[in-house]
Amino acid sequence: NTQREIALYFPGFKLPEAISAVADLPSLANRRDMLFVTSPGYLHTERAQTLQPHLQPHHTVVLWAKGLRHSDGALLTDVWRQAVGPELNLAVLGGPARPNDIALNQPAALVLAAEQPTRFEAISALFKEPTLRLYYSPDVGGVQLGGVMRAIAAIAAGLCEGLNFGYSARAMMLTRMLAEAVRYATAKGAKRETIMGLSCLGELLMGAMEGESKNSRLCVALGQGKSTTEVVTGEVEYISGIAATRLVTADAVGLGMDLAITMALDGIIQGDVTAEKAIQFLLLRPRASEVEEVKL
Repeated sequence: NTQREIALYFPGFKLPEAISAVADLPSLANRRDMLFVTSPGYLHTERAQTLQPHLQPHHTVVLWAKGLRHSDGALLTDVWRQAVGPELNLAVLGGPARPNDIALNQPAALVLAAEQPTRFEAISALFKEPTLRLYYSPDVGGVQLGGVMRAIAAIAAGLCEGLNFGYSARAMMLTRMLAEAVRYATAKGAKRETIMGLSCLGELLMGAMEGESKNSRLCVALGQGKSTTEVVTGEVEYISGIAATRLVTADAVGLGMDLAITMALDGIIQGDVTAEKAIQFLLLRPRASEVEEVKL
C-alpha cells in the first residue's frame, strides 16, 4: 500500500489510489459484492473454503485463472460450487490479454462466460476503459477448458523451440494441438466456437508470439534434455500445464480418446520417453485425414 506497486510481477506500474491490499480475505466479502479471484488454479479449493462462510446470495465470484483441481480434474467453477454451494453466482474470464498490456491501456479483448447475460452486463459495467473489449459467452465450462488446453499447447510450442525446430514444426504442433483441444473440449460438452475463440485459440496465438510463459519455458528446457525435476524445482505448482497434461491424458484414456500430442507431452514430462523419441512417434503414426469425418 505504501509503494503502490506489485514489484515482483509488474515493476514500474503504479496502482490507482482506489486499490488497496488486505491480508484478510473474508473482509473483502464483507465490503464488496463482486470478487475477482486471480490466484493460481491449485489454490482455489483453499480460497473457496476460506470465503465460504462469508459469501451471500448477492455475491458474484469472477474467476480469472486457468487450471483443474489436481486431485480429480474438476473445473474451477465446480471447485467453488462444491465448497460454497450450487447457488453461488459465478463467472469466468479468459482470453489473450496480458496484465501489462491492460495496465498500459493497449487494445485487448477478453471473453466473460456466465450462465445469465444479466450477470455479464453487471460485470462488464465495471470495465470502463475503452481499450479493453469484453465478449459474452454462456459456455462457462468451454472457456475454462479452452484455457486448460492452451496451457498444454504452450508446452508443445516450447518443446519445438527446445529441440531447435523451425517455425514449420511449431506451426504443425500448435495446429494439431488445436485439433486435440476441439476434440477433447467438445467431448466434455464445450462448444467448438468457444475453443476457436479467445479463451483457447486467442491465447494460443498470443503464447506462440511471445513464448514467455512458464509452460513454454518448461518444454524448451525439456527439449534441451533436462528433466522436469530440474526445471520446476520450487515452482512445480505454478506451471499449470504440468497438472493439466497429466489430468487430460488420464481423462482421455478413460474416454477412449486419441490425444496423441497431449499424451506424448505427458510422457516427456513424466520422464517415460525422451523428447526426440516422442516426436519420432508422432511423425511415424499412421497417416490420417485432417477432416475427422473422412477415413483413410
